[in-house]
Amino acid sequence: MNKTFIETKEYKRFAEFCDACIKYKYIGICYGAPGVGKTLSSRYYCNWDNIEKQIAYHRADDIGKNATDEILSVNKVFYTAPAEKMSRVSSDINTITSRIGLTKAMHMVLKYNQEDPSVPKTYEAIDLIIVDEIDRLKLQHLEQLRDIYDRNDLAMVLIGMPGIEKRLSRYPQLYSRIGFAHEFDNLSKDETHHILEYKWSDLGIDIKLEDFSDYEAITTIIKITIGYRFTWKAEIKNSDYFSKGKQEELRKKLFNIEHNSELSQEEKWRSKDRILNFPLGTHEADFKAQQQKFAEEETEQVKLDISKEDKKNLLSDLDNLFQ
Repeated sequence: MNKTFIETKEYKRFAEFCDACIKYKYIGICYGAPGVGKTLSSRYYCNWDNIEKQIAYHRADDIGKNATDEILSVNKVFYTAPAEKMSRVSSDINTITSRIGLTKAMHMVLKYNQEDPSVPKTYEAIDLIIVDEIDRLKLQHLEQLRDIYDRNDLAMVLIGMPGIEKRLSRYPQLYSRIGFAHEFDNLSKDETHHILEYKWSDLGIDIKLEDFSDYEAITTIIKITIGYRFTWKAEIKNSDYFSKGKQEELRKKLFNIEHNSELSQEEKWRSKDRILNFPLGTHEADFKAQQQKFAEEETEQVKLDISKEDKKNLLSDLDNLFQ
């Protein structure tokens, strides 16, 4: 494990979220501003700093040489979505899980002299796959993840920026499998002060609060780390939707637009797009897509009704024929 990692209150909430996903075999979404600790917490939860080194062999002769007993209990995978060549998402994850299985088998041979150990299947004994930087992926790549989830008895956690759940909701086949959502928040002022005052000594850093320069440094760090998030949030797309205290205001605006009799339907759609910072035409396109879906369902129902009527007529004709 990473000895320099401090298990904060937010990390413990994240760990509980991942545990719940594993327990119920759900897909979970974790979103949060950059710098709050999503990636570090994910790697720590999976013990990935240690496991990644053990499966990073380049030749077959090296398999298992750097392994420890930690490899035998691995049941989680951490994967960062690539910025390019995203067509290899599923093959990358397959490779990681295969390497874990091979390393487990070779470790049993090299350390415990086990003869002819069975090599686990690709996703055997894997309970959770965490995919970071999910914002980089397009629909076809999300479909690859859905396919992995559907074919294997495991859980999956998708990590991204605020707004990712809104985007994923447009893909109903994937979204229907999502069971939990978790917002990864930054440290509170009190917890940051507690960590700087009591936890840094565990890392070999000595802080003396009676020394004014140390006290001033702590105050500055708290101010910078918390201020950074709010400065950034003011610039992100759809930030009002996720900002605490502003969500109710946003709902009121959307409600007033929807019930404004002086606006046409097209004007309502455009107004909603502007408030939510969506590209103009988003609400209209969603509405038309939904109408198209309803029309197709009605057409299928009509065909089904006609088919039932034809069957009744055919049975009636047969009865008349044999009477």
